[in-house]
Amino acid sequence: MVDKKKAGRGAKRGPTRRGSGSGSRAAKAPGSAGKKSARAVARRALEGGSKFADTGEVDRLAPYVEKIVRALGREEAWVSDASMVSDLADGPADLDRAARELGIPVRPESYVFRLAETLAKRDRRARGPGGRTGSRRRGA
Repeated sequence: MVDKKKAGRGAKRGPTRRGSGSGSRAAKAPGSAGKKSARAVARRALEGGSKFADTGEVDRLAPYVEKIVRALGREEAWVSDASMVSDLADGPADLDRAARELGIPVRPESYVFRLAETLAKRDRRARGPGGRTGSRRRGA
């Protein structure tokens, strides 16, 4: 390759990429560097043969999962059976607030669906053996 400063007009400058124009890249919008939409990430993952984690347990425990997500300071989040509290919490303050709100220990390494199971078991115990709260009888 010839030094560009020493080379005159028409001097060989080395290999160039075809179709790249001046070699410049398309400009990204300000603030969008490195950010990807969830839809774009999901599309790329599926195209690349990636597979999302199952959601069977999370679906079964949906009301409790939603309660945990809100306690961690999120309005909504995509949660799978492999989601951990550390995926949703922004720091120790979120963990402390969630533990107070939910009444159970909340650790970053905990699986969200395991916490939801704990909440569901606690609710079942509170309802008693018949599974209902209160003293109303059917047909009365």
